[in-house]
Amino acid sequence: MFDVHEVAAAIGLPVENWHGKCYAIACQMVMVGLTDAEPVYGSWSGPIHPDSHFGKRQGGDVNHGWLVADKPRWNSVGVQPKSIIDPTRWVFENVEPYIYVGPNDYYDRASDARRMMMHAMRPIPEPEKREVHLDLGDVEEIIEHVNQLLDDDTYCCDYDFKQVFYLANCPVSVLRPFAKEILSAISEAGHNGLIPVDVRQWVLEEPPAGFKTWPYVKEERDVSLEAQSKRLITVRP
Repeated sequence: MFDVHEVAAAIGLPVENWHGKCYAIACQMVMVGLTDAEPVYGSWSGPIHPDSHFGKRQGGDVNHGWLVADKPRWNSVGVQPKSIIDPTRWVFENVEPYIYVGPNDYYDRASDARRMMMHAMRPIPEPEKREVHLDLGDVEEIIEHVNQLLDDDTYCCDYDFKQVFYLANCPVSVLRPFAKEILSAISEAGHNGLIPVDVRQWVLEEPPAGFKTWPYVKEERDVSLEAQSKRLITVRP
């Protein structure tokens, strides 16, 4: 579906310079019109060849960026919805460059599984500091879910800052099935910055990092791909 060398020519960056630029490459594939799949960021949890660029990271997740083909019309070209498009998977595998298109086998969006393993203990409530009101819509199921997460049902929808910080940084899998409602309430309460940017993109549908809007609309002004690459690389490690 994608020829790696044609992609390299289109984005103006030779394949041999793609190491460590996973998210920038994914974004530039969108910017030059090769795909309208969504650039996302998280962790690669799959095998890493010992002779690869990341060979010293054996046994540990590596920060990684890729694309998600999230539109049903991808079926018309043989790609199932939610399939992964990864221009730099070959770096981990230490094989000849290619563009991976296939199922999600080792991709941890927003590093949710990693954060699940590092999930912090819930904070001890501080009743005298309940300064943040979360508008949970008076939906009993959501309020009960939040109170269970916090092990605190003393007050309805009024929380201290540590509790809000804890909720904002809970793994999405822990917040479900009310992740969007809880995170939206935190954002609307003026604490959007507490929520990890990759989670905001995933759950709150904010534009991917490096984009002003999504779906992406190419700006009229000409921006060099080299400059865009450098800018995006500063956004992501």
